[in-house]
Amino acid sequence: MSRSSSQSSRVAYLLLVLTMLLWSTNFVIARAIHGQIGPFGLAFGRWAIALLCLLPFGLPRLARAWPGLC
Repeated sequence: MSRSSSQSSRVAYLLLVLTMLLWSTNFVIARAIHGQIGPFGLAFGRWAIALLCLLPFGLPRLARAWPGLC
């Protein structure tokens, strides 16, 4: 196994663990606050957090492509 292969394997496992951690945290938080916030509010909050996480990656591309979109 080459060095880059073992490094990419470690990154893959790290991303899998991160996915499982985020998913389980989402489940625990949703169970804890389901009485205070309705299902639509929870869904909106999840999408808003996802948007805030992805915005730094997508906004520069959108800014470059904006003249062609309008």
